[in-house]
Amino acid sequence: MPSSQCRRSKALVAVFLRAAIPAKTYEAGMNERVVLVEFPSLHKAVACHDTPAYKEALKALGTGNVERDMRVVEGIA
Repeated sequence: MPSSQCRRSKALVAVFLRAAIPAKTYEAGMNERVVLVEFPSLHKAVACHDTPAYKEALKALGTGNVERDMRVVEGIA
């Protein structure tokens, strides 16, 4: 999830669209929680991920029994 710095920065505004467990999974789909976040552009999504604040948030969350799978997909204009 983007850090609070990314959400507050006018240059990196993100909208959290949905966080949920899939209603149904098929084939190799994993029945794990999904968080869908919309950014104004692909560049801004990548920039948010690459901030020191995001890296700090990941350190605070720890690794424990967590496996993260992040994907950035370019939207349709």
